[in-house]
Amino acid sequence: MYFMPGSFPLLLFFAALAGTGYGLVFAATITGGSTAANPDRVYAIGNGGAVAYVVALMFVMPMASIYLGRMGAFLAVALAILVTMPMMLAFRARAELPAIDAAGLLRQPAVLALMLMWAGYSLGTGALWSFAERIAKGLEIAPTTTATILSLSALCGIAGTVVAAWLGGRAPRIASMMVGLIGTGISCLLMGFATGAVTFAIGVLTYWIFYMYQYSVFLGVAAAIDPSGRAGTMGGGWERFAFAIGAPIGGLVADFGSYSTLGILGFLCCILTIPLCMPLVARRLANPQVAPA
Repeated sequence: MYFMPGSFPLLLFFAALAGTGYGLVFAATITGGSTAANPDRVYAIGNGGAVAYVVALMFVMPMASIYLGRMGAFLAVALAILVTMPMMLAFRARAELPAIDAAGLLRQPAVLALMLMWAGYSLGTGALWSFAERIAKGLEIAPTTTATILSLSALCGIAGTVVAAWLGGRAPRIASMMVGLIGTGISCLLMGFATGAVTFAIGVLTYWIFYMYQYSVFLGVAAAIDPSGRAGTMGGGWERFAFAIGAPIGGLVADFGSYSTLGILGFLCCILTIPLCMPLVARRLANPQVAPA
């Protein structure tokens, strides 16, 4: 991508290739953790490690750019991938995957309910988070203070995964989901209705604690419903797509409403699917042997 800035078709091709590769690694990782003895804990530790790795990369990329120019950032990303590639050798093929019809996953009420909860959650939180810096600017928070708050949010995200890892196998999954969904919803309200640097910081930091916590819980629930990992992979795809389209939706809401309206949108997207979808997921978790073909 670095060597062809003037060719949009080639740039688009290699960007799509990189995205496809990411998706394949993402699917392999989720599938690899789905049949662990405690998938909730495995996913939580993996997500926390991923955040820490990205934070470290954010420090390396500017340093590489200082010495190598614009190419340094591209090389830093490429080397980061090359360094971690040998770890994929630790993935071992299983003797057999659980017999689940991948094409029929969405015909299973519990899987469809989980996907709807996951997508709605991601859409609302994505709509709000896309405007986090603008909310800070509107509150006249100093740019350095905003940068500090957003940097600390990554550490809070790791803290959320630590909590998810500790609770994995200890707390009932439905209770864990309720805590994550409601907690994230409240953090959206705190961010949307922030009145200054303190309330904004509380909203941002609690947002990342609960978001990373809930993301790990979602993956654990998906693994409990579908040990093959297909539901978790599909849910992760829905999550990224919904988070992406949340940004333009958030822009429309902000144009015709306000940042507080965005906070309400995030809160509602987190909790509105609970009454309809949670009972279906709970019923399936209580009877894991009941799986429609």
